[in-house]
Amino acid sequence: MRLQLTSLDDVKVALYGCNAGGEGPRGTVEILKEAGFNPGRVEEVVFNQETFTLRRKAKVVAA
Repeated sequence: MRLQLTSLDDVKVALYGCNAGGEGPRGTVEILKEAGFNPGRVEEVVFNQETFTLRRKAKVVAA
């Protein structure tokens, strides 16, 4: 299984060994939480769908 993260400037990072669906993908959930995705949404999607797409809003940097 592969988890692919893509940045706004189209930089792609592929992580192999990450899965979704069922109770096994706790590592995938932790990776996505650390990457800044909404924790509640991450758990809902990862544990209930075998494939998924999540989008994260860009963080606003204070000037």
